[in-house]
Amino acid sequence: MPAETPLDRAQAFIDALNAGDEDAAMAPCTDDGWELEGDSPGDLFEQAQRKGFQLGAGVVLAEQEGRAAIACPVVIPPEQEGEEERLVGSLHLLVQPSGLAGVAKTSQLAHAFVEGLLSAMPSFEELPESPEASAFVTLLIQAIADGKEQVLSDAASATLENLRVLRQLTHQVEAEGRSLSVGRSYGLPQAGRFCVQIFVDERPMYWMLQRAPGGGLQSRMLSTLPSFERLLDPQPVTPRPV
Repeated sequence: MPAETPLDRAQAFIDALNAGDEDAAMAPCTDDGWELEGDSPGDLFEQAQRKGFQLGAGVVLAEQEGRAAIACPVVIPPEQEGEEERLVGSLHLLVQPSGLAGVAKTSQLAHAFVEGLLSAMPSFEELPESPEASAFVTLLIQAIADGKEQVLSDAASATLENLRVLRQLTHQVEAEGRSLSVGRSYGLPQAGRFCVQIFVDERPMYWMLQRAPGGGLQSRMLSTLPSFERLLDPQPVTPRPV
């Protein structure tokens, strides 16, 4: 009998989810994949039963060294005979050698899992620190404190909406007396992406960076949440003219 493939495991989960069979859905999953809250197969099963959606047939997006991402459509089944199902989205089931372990909303996150850059249910805490990213953001924060807008302009990009967010931070420091400080950095050096936690007084924000064509770092965006989707956002960043 041929060995069970990642697609076999994913399809068994899909069939069980669509049938509302909890025991069968649990069988191809890892313990954490079923039990942990978040982007997990267990949570996905519960959401499907609660919201009434189903999953279409899966196809292999990528596979490498026992890890695979299975892409599948999210559909609403027809309510009456003769109606067609409605496509409402798509997602990726993440399969590792021990079983179905996670769910990714974007293909970028799915590829990062398959390439071994992230776990099936990634946490920012698992990423290594990046002294380079911390030093870069420290310099930008010092430039904000010193009112050196040209330094900020040189480091920024069109994604930062023509320095709107940076100018807002500058106003909070100069006019409102807020303090800025640097927290922990998180690195994905293989992907050329980094995230540095900063604090506006005690309120955390997350400064996303990317590797620039010339080899240095470049500001990408500021976010109130440490989102992997934002960290891996594939949209190109156009350097601002200086």
